[in-house]
Amino acid sequence: MHKIFGLLLCGLHITAGQAVGQGKAASIVAPSQAAVRFDQTTVRSVLNQKIPAEIQLPAGKLVEAKKWTDANGQNLLFVVRTPERPEPLSAEGMEAGRRAELYVRQYTSRNSRYQELWRLQDAVENCIVDITLATLPGSTTITDLDNDGHTETTILYRLACRGDVSPANLKLIMREGKAKYALRGEMIQLLNHGTKEEQKRAANKPLCCADGVKPTDDYSQLEGLYQNEKEFATAPPAFLAYARQQWRRWRASDRFE
Repeated sequence: MHKIFGLLLCGLHITAGQAVGQGKAASIVAPSQAAVRFDQTTVRSVLNQKIPAEIQLPAGKLVEAKKWTDANGQNLLFVVRTPERPEPLSAEGMEAGRRAELYVRQYTSRNSRYQELWRLQDAVENCIVDITLATLPGSTTITDLDNDGHTETTILYRLACRGDVSPANLKLIMREGKAKYALRGEMIQLLNHGTKEEQKRAANKPLCCADGVKPTDDYSQLEGLYQNEKEFATAPPAFLAYARQQWRRWRASDRFE
């Protein structure tokens, strides 16, 4: 039920966020360490610092880098966005579109050497108009909502292939180790630079669920909605409450580059 209607006209194919491992992860630390409390003040940007030699990131622009400490030890998070590049020409010689990828990697270290904890990648493919693919500045958070000493990493990013003012797609990905939870839907496009009337309308729109909206020609009814909350069914209640809060906060942050 996700609104790809207008975007499909642009030749868009958006790959699903790919992640290593599903379901709740087993603890990778000894039980005696499970009670270690997370200190939010340990989270800091390391965008301009040297990357450890054992970490090999995909080629592209490093747009985010964070470091913090939790029950797993030291953590590093990297977000890389590749430059746009042409797709191969089709056998029929049709016009080739362009593509770009977004890569996210989290690493942990307990013995002075980092190992990958999880990865995610997404892409906009076969686009012949304008590509949007980016995290929302300031939206990436590190939390410990269930107070188990193991942090959650929450990433929000927008993606679209568009030649008009249609809203971009929005994805919220929350990771706690190998466990992955996600909300996927559509942003709200503030066409008048966020007037008070538009901001009020955006704030009052429901969050969920696009899956339950009957198809019509009025695509605006899907703006700001995520598809469903199914992936949070097995998560601690605090995870979904926080995801809803973040979706509401960031869903009206769509802008054209």
